[in-house]
Amino acid sequence: METERLYETHKNVSLKDILGHGTYRYCFFLVLFCAFLPTCSALNMKLQYLVSWLISYGMSQSQATSAMTAISIVSLPLCFVSPLFIERCGRRKVFILIAALCTLEWVFFGMAQLLHDAGATDLRFSQLLSVFGATLGQCAVNLGLLVMAPMMISEVCPHNTRATISQLTQVLPAAVGTVEVLLFPHLRSCLGAGIFFFFSACCALLVIALYRKVC
Repeated sequence: METERLYETHKNVSLKDILGHGTYRYCFFLVLFCAFLPTCSALNMKLQYLVSWLISYGMSQSQATSAMTAISIVSLPLCFVSPLFIERCGRRKVFILIAALCTLEWVFFGMAQLLHDAGATDLRFSQLLSVFGATLGQCAVNLGLLVMAPMMISEVCPHNTRATISQLTQVLPAAVGTVEVLLFPHLRSCLGAGIFFFFSACCALLVIALYRKVC
């Protein structure tokens, strides 16, 4: 009875209370999956290392910069149509699409790195694959990759759980993302394309998890 009264009040509940209540637990894991998607995507790595990746695939500094500009321009229209797209298809289906785009982004990066690791003499195909993958990732960002978790908190989380869920779903992905960015150059040098495909598998698991949660 005490637990039920707590759920009916506006008092913030603890993580233990959230995990012990079916509806709250569902909301928590749904938001957590959405919060971890930017961490598992290539977004953080691209911000730090995309230019160096493109240069390693044979581009000059100016070509890599121009490629990044082109990626931004190509994906820019999605910023304007994404609200209409979300309204027409629903937030949750769009979120699954975003997760799928993040998965494909890593796959294309992995194929580009695989050609590089294999010692291909003509790396233009690696350049095209990496630019195309980065474009898919930027499309995911413009569709709402970074606002998935806040939108889910406002949409599905009861008021008295929002503070606790917000704190946990911000701190955990941020901590993991920081470690991920620091270790990625070492992992790439040791594992090559394998680390790209590992992250694509992580994003694919999030696609499956989101599909099961929201469909």
